[in-house]
Amino acid sequence: MDQELLLKAQFLQQQAQEIEQNLEIIIQEIENLQKMYEDIDFLMKSKEKSTISTIGKGLHLKTQIESKELFVEVGSGVVVKKSPEEAKKVIENQIKKLTEAKTHMSGKLEIYHKTLESVINDIQNKEKEENKKVKN
Repeated sequence: MDQELLLKAQFLQQQAQEIEQNLEIIIQEIENLQKMYEDIDFLMKSKEKSTISTIGKGLHLKTQIESKELFVEVGSGVVVKKSPEEAKKVIENQIKKLTEAKTHMSGKLEIYHKTLESVINDIQNKEKEENKKVKN
């Protein structure tokens, strides 16, 4: 059996698995952002003066809503005030960028799968040739 083809197939499989894992992370992040967008939309329309706020994983606190302005972390621990509309635009941009990355990675994954399929076919064809030689 051709070791070079086997190593190539193994490499392609590992790369495909890595891309699949990254795609799952991107898809989860898009879902989280869409949920956040919906939550901001709900906040904008709500007339409620109190709510339950999440302050950590599985930890919530009843809070009074004094203002609908949001505090958005923009990186390195820096927090800025944004209106709900501004925050929604930021989220829309993040979703757009992640969707583009998802599309790019999906295309790359498809290429890896097709190449892997081709290498597997090559391996199978070589095995058939070797079996014919052994029989003769």
